[in-house]
Amino acid sequence: MKISTKLGGGYLLMILMVVACSGAGFYGISKLSGLLGFITGPAWNTADGAMEGSIGIEAEMIGVGQYISGQSDPSAALALLESGQEMADEALGRMVAAGLLSDGEVTQLEDQKQRFGSAQTELLSAYNAFDGADQQLRQGFQAFQALMGQAEELGDSAVEALESQPDQLISWNTGLSESWSAADGGMETQIEMLSRFYYYQNLVELLDPNQSAIEQQVREGLRDSLEALQTKIGEVSIHPLFLGEKVAQGQYAGQAFANAMSQAFEQHQSDSAAAIERFDRFRQANVVYQQAATDLLGTVEAIEESADSKVEGQLSVIESTEMTSYTLMLIALVVGVSTALAVMYFVVREIIHAIEGMSYASEKIADGDLTIRMCA
Repeated sequence: MKISTKLGGGYLLMILMVVACSGAGFYGISKLSGLLGFITGPAWNTADGAMEGSIGIEAEMIGVGQYISGQSDPSAALALLESGQEMADEALGRMVAAGLLSDGEVTQLEDQKQRFGSAQTELLSAYNAFDGADQQLRQGFQAFQALMGQAEELGDSAVEALESQPDQLISWNTGLSESWSAADGGMETQIEMLSRFYYYQNLVELLDPNQSAIEQQVREGLRDSLEALQTKIGEVSIHPLFLGEKVAQGQYAGQAFANAMSQAFEQHQSDSAAAIERFDRFRQANVVYQQAATDLLGTVEAIEESADSKVEGQLSVIESTEMTSYTLMLIALVVGVSTALAVMYFVVREIIHAIEGMSYASEKIADGDLTIRMCA
């Protein structure tokens, strides 16, 4: 075999080893690139979308909570609610668009989002209805209280008129009882009204429907106080002093005290019934909303955990691919170096052998032996 052929074969083997080493590196880079693309693409968008979606949903809940508490600026609470909605819609949309969710998961997510949105709308509507009824009840209560305050003052003035005539003969049955009962009736009616309002305030603070024992006591107090108030109004409104005297100021100015008391009681009874009915609707809507929010957050959290587990699974694959790539490159390097050394050894040996043959032939020719053959 010619030296050139041997040299060419050696170089070819070295080139093949370089190609093998490069191929191992290319395989590792391609595999790692695909895995990293998955992690930074669909898996990341799913996990990050789920996390930001949860934050947006919780921001909505905070905004709703501030709004229905009545203790925050409504416009600021609604602004927080809207920003939370925008954040949740964008993040959950990105999560779905990543393509890792199954059709069943997407359908479940969309259904729960719709339930959550509907429950939120119903809750805000129920709260607005209750808030309007509550304000109307409180305004009517203030007007009723002011009316009974004037009635008490009227009774007190009748008693004071008797005190200004100390020499006048009077007995309990000849005027004192009538004057005293007017003042006392006005005062006791106000006490019954305050008692009823106390029970009403306790009721509207019971947003947790699981406090059934306390709620039962409060509702019984409301019924008992209404009956007591009705009885007291019935007694006071037929008092001779209130049948003839007219209300001096306020919502019922110009009406006879008796008519004004009956009208104020009927209005209070109607307003309180409406406020309690709308409170019950509002509280039930809040229960439905909280459950819908819990379900939606639970689904999003499960999706986030699934995406995180996929990322963690791909990390183990990346580590395995990295080790495989290192192993292949190391094998290719060892084989390449060994082959190069072997080729160098055989090529050098063949060259030395050829040179020695040519040197021997040259010496023979110099000695006059022209029969010697030169190796090609």
